[in-house]
Amino acid sequence: MTNQIKQTLYYYYRYSIKPIRLFWLIFFLFLSLTMLLSNLEDFGFQFTGITSIVSLIFMIFFPIFTFKNIFPFVIKLGITRKSFIVATYIYSIVLSLIMTAINYIFLYLFNLTTVEGFEYIGLNMEMFEEYIFGNVYLFDWLLHLTLFLLFTFIGAFFYRFGMVYGVILCALLPLSMLIKSIGLKIIELLRHLNIFHEDYTATSYLLIIIICVVLNWFIVQRASVVDQITKQN
Repeated sequence: MTNQIKQTLYYYYRYSIKPIRLFWLIFFLFLSLTMLLSNLEDFGFQFTGITSIVSLIFMIFFPIFTFKNIFPFVIKLGITRKSFIVATYIYSIVLSLIMTAINYIFLYLFNLTTVEGFEYIGLNMEMFEEYIFGNVYLFDWLLHLTLFLLFTFIGAFFYRFGMVYGVILCALLPLSMLIKSIGLKIIELLRHLNIFHEDYTATSYLLIIIICVVLNWFIVQRASVVDQITKQN
């Protein structure tokens, strides 16, 4: 099983290294360009680094395509579902750490510059300390990890049940918000995930992560590579 986990992690690495490098290169060039443009008259730029919105968007779309491409490939090579899902959990932890670390490297790197009109700020900066109700680095990592696991589940759900049921799943939350009692309850629960709110606790993210881990486990155990090949044909 250990060898299969290592093999799966290798395939994850081979699949993800290029898009991750390209993502951060584009983001770096974007920040560099805006910093240069800030030298121009009447041009100002402010970007908040906690957490990087573009990084979070990446963690939403990337796991959907990752599951679709990695899962059938490794299963057809003889990797067990148990090995795949364990490797996925390890990969999610490592990737979230890397994304969070690079976020803060960029944050500190661009804060070394003193370009007038260019501001790249984050909650770890001195002016934001009074608003922090928890460890900002832990919060950033948990947010990236939660998004990756959640959208891995959504990607697996689409893969297992198809487009129609997948769209229904994605529509459940926004539609439930239309019911006032449910909407207010969801907003109340979201306060525990918001680092700006006094009710914020890191354990709230751990609960969501555990739920995603369990759901992913059940989805992967029943996902059929043969069924998907049949549907495609």
